[in-house]
Amino acid sequence: ARLPWELMEMEVLFNVGRAFHQVRERRGREAKVSLFHVAARYYRGVLQLAERLRSDNMVSTASDNTTNARSDDYIEKMTAMFSLEKAAAYNLCLILQASGARVLGAKVRRRYLTLESRVC
Repeated sequence: ARLPWELMEMEVLFNVGRAFHQVRERRGREAKVSLFHVAARYYRGVLQLAERLRSDNMVSTASDNTTNARSDDYIEKMTAMFSLEKAAAYNLCLILQASGARVLGAKVRRRYLTLESRVC
């Protein structure tokens, strides 16, 4: 069994974003050079890919095709296990808060990092 291509792509985006997130250089006492804005772009790419994968699974699950049911179930399980969506959302929140965009950080946190309780 192999990981879906989308999860591998998600990992590449996350790792590139993480690399840019780590780049910081001090010049003088206070001035810093960072590539947070580039890292944020890659983290957003992870979130967009995760949403696209989730919506594609919902569309294919809606079509009642039993041959794809096993494949869709496998993709859903692999996505739940190996998705970097929450890690990317958390890192994006850190970048947004550090840049002073607290409202945007809170919006990302509510959308991707908040647990919803659903009572039957």
